Amino acid sequence: MKEKIFIKAKSTENKKKINIPFPWFHLLSIAAVIFILAVWTIISELRIVKPIFLPSPIDLYMQFKQVKGDLAYNYLQTFFRMMTGFVLGCSAGILASLIMGRSRIASVLTNPIIQLLKPIPAIVLAPFAILWWGVSIKGVFFLIIWGCFFVMVIDGVEAIKNVPKIYHWAGAALGATKSDIYRKIVLPCIIPSIVGGLRVSLIAAFNLTILAEFNIASGGLGALIIKGYQFLRTDMLFLGIFFVITLALVVDLSIVIISRKVLKWTG
Repeated sequence: MKEKIFIKAKSTENKKKINIPFPWFHLLSIAAVIFILAVWTIISELRIVKPIFLPSPIDLYMQFKQVKGDLAYNYLQTFFRMMTGFVLGCSAGILASLIMGRSRIASVLTNPIIQLLKPIPAIVLAPFAILWWGVSIKGVFFLIIWGCFFVMVIDGVEAIKNVPKIYHWAGAALGATKSDIYRKIVLPCIIPSIVGGLRVSLIAAFNLTILAEFNIASGGLGALIIKGYQFLRTDMLFLGIFFVITLALVVDLSIVIISRKVLKWTG
């Protein structure tokens, strides 16, 4: 009787998992984008909203054809600045969290400093970056590294703390040393949390890159957006914002795809 109930429950569970076929998701997404573009075009072409406030997608495309070389250059500048600061800040944050999780002495020494500095928003340090390095790329890297570092330190330390103690006990019972437990049990357990922290850090890196390009760096999509604002070129504003969104989506999607391949064992 119990076996029949189990089979029935399993069959009903499988029925619940039946969803819309995979290709339909893409079609629905494309349809939603087309609908938004159509409404946007109608509003712009009928002058319901003045073009200076809302240029039409057609105008944006024509403007893109004229400035695509300049856009590509600024796009690559922003990408390089963001990725360099992101990689350096996240690497330093992950390394610091691993050291703090491994060594009690290191945790006691560094935790008060991190708790003291982490509430400081990175953008508040922009005047200091200008004072120390002037209007240069070093200040941009400093702000991005600052923002990403603290996200990854906090995320990594909490992930290590949340590894169930029973895993440590099971490893020790099987004869594993402390180094083996940390390397073969703790590290694999915290990888999903680290991936989540990387995605949060990516958002911080994008925000800080664009904000830094507003004030302390020449070139980049942030500088392009400011230029559009100064000359009342809303088409340049929209193009800059569009390319910021596409860049963020591409990098975030890359992290998701890589993490799914690396973390297949998590199910």
